[in-house]
Amino acid sequence: MSRASLSALLALITSCSLLGCMRVDPDHPYDPESPLEYRAAASVEGRILLPDEPSGFSYLDFEVTLINSDYPEYVYPVPVSGEGSFILEDILAGDYLISADGEVFNGSESRRFVLPKQPLYLPSGQISRFATPFVLRPVELVPEQDRP
Repeated sequence: MSRASLSALLALITSCSLLGCMRVDPDHPYDPESPLEYRAAASVEGRILLPDEPSGFSYLDFEVTLINSDYPEYVYPVPVSGEGSFILEDILAGDYLISADGEVFNGSESRRFVLPKQPLYLPSGQISRFATPFVLRPVELVPEQDRP
């Protein structure tokens, strides 16, 4: 083997070993190598409310949805209790859009109500509790781009 070939091989081996030792920052928060502060779970608690809630009304047919703003493929459907409360635990911290959707049946008529998409920030490692309910609106009053 010639001296030039040996030098080139040595340079290649050295480069490969140096690159193997370099730390590459993770580019996705679900990456187990990402810093802990990016991986600490967040939680959200809240309640949805109709503007004129009928007596004894149940919200069981309604659904709250959280969509991660940075990773829109991460959609979290959240079941709602009969009283309209919801809890979602152990999700990725960050920016979300929250919305809700459901129908109210009154005899043979039904009316759809929605919570227009609203920005929501969930801090890492914390529970975000919303004391003020998210008030739903009749779907015909919500612009189409803001509907769930």
